[in-house]
Amino acid sequence: MSIKYEKEFKEMIVGLVESGQSVKLVASDYQVPDRTVRKWIPKGLPLY
Repeated sequence: MSIKYEKEFKEMIVGLVESGQSVKLVASDYQVPDRTVRKWIPKGLPLY
């Protein structure tokens, strides 16, 4: 079963990564698989 995330939640997570937080940290803090978070990140954005 896949989990459906709200658009606002995804935007908040992406914003945290864009502000310099690591994908692993954000994913852990919000209990989202880091692989899922990476899919939400726009291409070309440096990941930490």
